[in-house]
Amino acid sequence: QAVAGDRAGSEQTMAAYQHRHETKRLQAEALGDISQHPDRPEGYLRAARLFESEGLKEQAQALLREGRRRCGRRAFP
Repeated sequence: QAVAGDRAGSEQTMAAYQHRHETKRLQAEALGDISQHPDRPEGYLRAARLFESEGLKEQAQALLREGRRRCGRRAFP
C-alpha cells in the first residue's frame, strides 16, 4: 500500500508495524525465559498461552509437548 501523503494510511501502517513488533518482542521474551530456565514449567505454560492467543496453535502445542518432556506430565494440565 502506498502511504506517501496519506496520513490515515500512514498511521494505520505504523500501528500494524508496532503491533507486529510488540508481538515478536513478547514471543522472544517468552522463549528466552524457557531458554534461561528449561526446567520451569511455568515458562512453557506462559509461552504456550501467548502463542495460542496469537492464533499459533501448532507452536503452542509444541511448547507444551516440550515442557512435558522436560518437566514431566504432572506439571501440565
